[in-house]
Amino acid sequence: MENEHLYSKLSSKIRELEQDFKAYLRNLERRVQDRTRELEDANQKLKAEVKGRKKAQDEIQQVKREWEITFDAMVDWVSLVHLDGTIIRSNARGAQMFKAPGRDLTGMNCCEVLHGAPRTVPGCPMSAAIASGRRKSVELQLTDGRWMMISIDPIIDDNNNLLNVVHICRDITERKAIEVEREKMVLELRAALADVKTLSGLLPICSVCKKIRDDKGYWNQIEAYIHKHSGTQFSHGICPECAHEIYPDLSLENLT
Repeated sequence: MENEHLYSKLSSKIRELEQDFKAYLRNLERRVQDRTRELEDANQKLKAEVKGRKKAQDEIQQVKREWEITFDAMVDWVSLVHLDGTIIRSNARGAQMFKAPGRDLTGMNCCEVLHGAPRTVPGCPMSAAIASGRRKSVELQLTDGRWMMISIDPIIDDNNNLLNVVHICRDITERKAIEVEREKMVLELRAALADVKTLSGLLPICSVCKKIRDDKGYWNQIEAYIHKHSGTQFSHGICPECAHEIYPDLSLENLT
């Protein structure tokens, strides 16, 4: 009887352990499922984040390419320059303007590119722009005869520290040639106007021979005087009245 009682207690304990073990397994399975869902959610978020970062990187690269295309398409030479004149970044126009296509101007001194000088030359606006913190521009003629408009824009951070400068170089040779031609035309027009003015006002003219006295007291044929002061050319003919007086026997039917 005692063995049976012991066996019964042992069997009861085994069943109890089995129930506890099954409950533990069920709890463990739920925990595994919950953790699996958490990991799957985290994985989906990570994938979305990676995709978002990849998209952002692609957009940044696209913007970078578009900016580089725009930067190189400018007709002016635009460069980022250190305060000591060293070129940090340059668009393609710089190499084109100075007959060095495909050449990287980075690391060169801007005055070396423009003037062939290793340091700042007289008239360079960079020093004034750095000193004032504002844009400075100047027109310079290079040794090869070309005219350039040089503009310097300082780059200042939020703490008012001067970092670098933007160096802009524009070829204005054609504009200068037009200005010279325009000035020449203005001078010619002023001279013509002065000549016209000399014919205005009171002219002393002989009542008999029609010669005109100039401001030096000499008498000149009217044609010579007007030609000298206005450039007018004369074509000589004869009017009907004079023709009749000089040639009384000449038929004047066809003269008007």
